[in-house]
Amino acid sequence: VVGLHRSPLRLRRGSHLTNVFRFGAGAPNGLHRMGGEISSTATSWPLRDMRKALLAIAATPILLPAVTALALSSSSPPLILTNHAPSWATLRERIHATPTGRRLRHEDEERALGHGPPHVDAALRLFDATSDADVRVSLYRDAAGWCPYCQKTWMFLEEKRIPYRVRKVPMNAYGDKPAWYTRKVDGGKLPAVELDGELFVESLDIMKLLDDTFDGESKMLPSDDDDDGTPEKMAKELFHLDSELQRDWFSLVFYPVKDKALEEARSNLLETLQRVDEALAQTPGMWFLEGDRPSIIDLQFIVQMERIIASALYWKGLLIRGRFANIDLWLEAFEDRPAYLATKSDYYTHVMAMPSQNGPGCSIPEAGHFANEIYGLDDSWKLNRSSSPIEPLSPGQL
Repeated sequence: VVGLHRSPLRLRRGSHLTNVFRFGAGAPNGLHRMGGEISSTATSWPLRDMRKALLAIAATPILLPAVTALALSSSSPPLILTNHAPSWATLRERIHATPTGRRLRHEDEERALGHGPPHVDAALRLFDATSDADVRVSLYRDAAGWCPYCQKTWMFLEEKRIPYRVRKVPMNAYGDKPAWYTRKVDGGKLPAVELDGELFVESLDIMKLLDDTFDGESKMLPSDDDDDGTPEKMAKELFHLDSELQRDWFSLVFYPVKDKALEEARSNLLETLQRVDEALAQTPGMWFLEGDRPSIIDLQFIVQMERIIASALYWKGLLIRGRFANIDLWLEAFEDRPAYLATKSDYYTHVMAMPSQNGPGCSIPEAGHFANEIYGLDDSWKLNRSSSPIEPLSPGQL
């Protein structure tokens, strides 16, 4: 916002000027919208810098008093010189002096040591290991934190509490993979895992391997010799259902169907979702298989369901949340788990990323209202908005 830029900030006249804010002790939370418009010469910011800048704004009663006069003045706004803005060092000091700043700094320090809650920036996770010398697993995942196959492998390691290191590699859509990685992994596939120096690919195979290798925690997938074979049979049926769900999702969202074919594709997806809902009702807990935490089956489904919910709404206007009672409870159970919240994407991220991976979705006019809200139009993105009826936030996200 005003004055928190690496390069000089200039308030300009004309159509580019949109949201002038006033900072002052009398403003709620130190911030008032005054009307008018604003733009800057600043280039892209790292997300962490933006977050810290916003924290500093919220924590500081008075920043750049001259902005108030500018906002109230009807004359052409003058140049705001950089010496009117606090330095980055000053901002860091102010941030670290706030309760939120102290908490974030502590989390950064803990994360660097391999501790603390799961986080997209974590490069080392120790859990109960005493040092990184005890870490046997290295996870190679996408740098954007979006790949569904990486996501379920990442969640598995967190839920199983297997110590691991992280190396990030770009997906093909976001840049060329480095030569060291394509030499190591045939085809540059993601994710990949090194276990005791041996390389493995394919997310489901990786999870099964690690489930068998690390038995300190309970198994996350039943084996053939479990009881009378019923859990293993259920697992195979659920894997098949997961494949059917993907088929029906693709048929609705990524194919240019219309009229009767559109209704048929929509009905097929809803019928398969109903079967998923009924499968969740077969066990007494929240998960597909009995237990107090998600199984590999749940991880298979959640990364797909997360993308189905966003894309079916954005391109086809199909609202899934609130339609299936057991699926809703299952989603809420996931959204109460730190490992899932650390890996979860929002609707906007999904619909912007999917075309580069799955091809463009095919939209219909009836989806326009939902698409606009997801895209941030119609004043749908508001800082003071606690949750959205179409994209609800869990308590852990508020």
